[in-house]
Amino acid sequence: MSLILNLFFPPKCGFCGKIEEISSEKFICDECLNKIEAYRLKSKIDEEVYSIYEYKSIIRNAILDYKFRDKSYLYKTFKTCILFDKKVCNFINSYDIISPVPLYYSRFLERGYNQTALICKELSKYTDIAYLATLDKVKNIKPQPTKDLAHRLSDVIGVYKLKQSVDISDKKVLIFDDVLTTGATTRECKKELLRGGAKSVGILTLARGIDNKKIKGEYNEQNYR
Repeated sequence: MSLILNLFFPPKCGFCGKIEEISSEKFICDECLNKIEAYRLKSKIDEEVYSIYEYKSIIRNAILDYKFRDKSYLYKTFKTCILFDKKVCNFINSYDIISPVPLYYSRFLERGYNQTALICKELSKYTDIAYLATLDKVKNIKPQPTKDLAHRLSDVIGVYKLKQSVDISDKKVLIFDDVLTTGATTRECKKELLRGGAKSVGILTLARGIDNKKIKGEYNEQNYR
């Protein structure tokens, strides 16, 4: 069935639109894959926080297309971008569960998909980590990029709650989000998961829009116990 679909809807590069070979599952051409390497970050923020690319240029444009311009199919391209680096794969596989940052239900209905969940599910398929939606977003807040640092930090307090049916006791949970800026969202998610019994909580984001030094140490678990 997939071969038939590929004949009529051949896989394309998510960055430039170039049609790939029918058998390809990369959804990114070699030229673009090499081009985005210029934006790959060289090191983790700390042992449990890993952002893969700088949030700029073609990376930023592709993420905006994915989130706000109805290009949900880009999750397949981003999966390839994330797993291209063996160090990232090893980081992912060091956790038991990968969990997306949730959307508020009205935002989900408006967009039609949770961009972080689509990527999480793909990562689970190609690695040893299990996918599990662990959190609900119980309050609707304005998009974080529109706010200053103080409001970002205060607005997310109490926004994310552990799902009642979820048991993460003694599990190592990896939170996935698209962009890390101040880290307010992922810090709040981590706090809730640790309260829910997680053994440890890591952060993985596709891109980072802030310098390491500004947030390094903010994810230390002692801040959440």
